[in-house]
Amino acid sequence: MALIPVAGDVLATIVTTLEMRTRPPLRPSPGSRLRLVRWERPALEKYRALFRRVGGPWLWFSRLVMADDVLAAIVHDPGIAVYAALDPAGIEVGMLELDFRQAGACEISYFGLIPELAGQGHGRWLMAEACARAWAKGVTRVWLHTCTLDHPSALGFYRAQGFVAVKRTIETFPDPRVSGCCRRRPRRRFRIWGRWGRPETGFPRASSQQAQHEAQSSGVEEVATETPSPLWEEGRGEGQPQAETLATAPTPHPNPLPRGRGSSWCVPSRQAVRRNTPTCPQTLAAH
Repeated sequence: MALIPVAGDVLATIVTTLEMRTRPPLRPSPGSRLRLVRWERPALEKYRALFRRVGGPWLWFSRLVMADDVLAAIVHDPGIAVYAALDPAGIEVGMLELDFRQAGACEISYFGLIPELAGQGHGRWLMAEACARAWAKGVTRVWLHTCTLDHPSALGFYRAQGFVAVKRTIETFPDPRVSGCCRRRPRRRFRIWGRWGRPETGFPRASSQQAQHEAQSSGVEEVATETPSPLWEEGRGEGQPQAETLATAPTPHPNPLPRGRGSSWCVPSRQAVRRNTPTCPQTLAAH
């Protein structure tokens, strides 16, 4: 087995093609507060905005780098059906694109919801709507593809909906984050914990010079911020004080404790961070 080198500005991913050869049996549609609306000849900027919002976290970029005339020729083609999933307020929170240009087949070209809706059952509803529209008269094959850059549960989800994997390929392409086409994912930020696992409440407000001095002496980059990143904020329990400083660690702690309500990650104590040693609190009380 040979290893194929990949340049630093190139991404490699495994693409799995899945298909459905028979129409699934009728069953009650999963409930959802969303509704699906078809976009007839969508405006290109509006289309790209939704494409970026839904696919940005998974590095969807192909439609973002297309010239206007090329993109218009696709999304305005009579064989292409573009749908937007709207929430009760009328905000676009998902997209579906079906390609009927090949006789007897329908490709689910793009299928997705914004990350905030993950795990709420809306994906099953959207797939039921997609299949109901894809199995038009004369269609004998509905297919799609996913890759290892997509959501980790995507492949299992498609299989659970009745799709069967028929082919795997390896795709390489320039990293769209290098060109600025897709936004870089934020680096993981770790909260500084007290000696016994609880947040320290007595942090003095450090000046920028003091914070810089501590960062240089500890070997850990400290970033002062007034708005914590969503990843850090998501696991913070109510009533916990907000730390004035966040530390960015290059790798997760070698011996992490189970996640609790107080934080999404277990990290070294403040004293350990200053010494830059891989110690971790032995007790993490539930919050």
